[in-house]
Amino acid sequence: MVLGSAVAYATLGSKLGRKSLLIGAAFGTLPDLDVLINFGGDVENFVYHRSFSHSLFIQLLLSPLFAWLLLKMNWAKCITMTRWSAGIFLILSTHSLLDNFTVYGTQLLWPLSTYPFSISSIFIIDPAYTLPLVLSCIALCFARMRPHAQLINTSALVISLLYLIWGFTAKYYINSKIYQALNQKTSHSHILKARRLRLILCCGALWLLLSKVIMRFMYLCLMKLKTLIFNFTLQKTRC
Repeated sequence: MVLGSAVAYATLGSKLGRKSLLIGAAFGTLPDLDVLINFGGDVENFVYHRSFSHSLFIQLLLSPLFAWLLLKMNWAKCITMTRWSAGIFLILSTHSLLDNFTVYGTQLLWPLSTYPFSISSIFIIDPAYTLPLVLSCIALCFARMRPHAQLINTSALVISLLYLIWGFTAKYYINSKIYQALNQKTSHSHILKARRLRLILCCGALWLLLSKVIMRFMYLCLMKLKTLIFNFTLQKTRC
């Protein structure tokens, strides 16, 4: 939801302002409404969740339709059909692509393929990813922050993107090291097992260390953002 709001503000905010946050939240939630559909049983509901509603092809086809419907409203006519379509598609597709980083699997290419793509590098609910976007959306709700709105929103998107890149890179690095260790051949099996164990422990320690470093970096960035918002608010109050 907050990712949809951030993407909507980045693409439509210059015309719609804070209203784009609501638009992004609504369309950002839309793909997950397939949980309301009963596919025939618990197993089927689990398998077919994140199928057609998360398909990039379906989203690409539906975006112009949603744009056409929105343009029936007077407040939406300040944005062209092309920009509406592109903005809605980005909101929907970024939702699906983000789900692709979790463990459940997302059928991005449905109906051409029902393969559940899954990078499995972040949790289903990951506060480290979500927190910058939440704080950004809260800040954008204040009219006094409008001069810095695009900078705040872009910074939150960049921080969240860097977290995804770091998670993917760290997972790939650790997996490659483990697979490399498992594929090594040696006549001394007990020595090999000990080396594998040490490697796994070192990789685990590295993962924890990198996690602490990235969380510390994000914390410092958020504190800096909080200070800027406070100073700006204080200055406006004095004026």
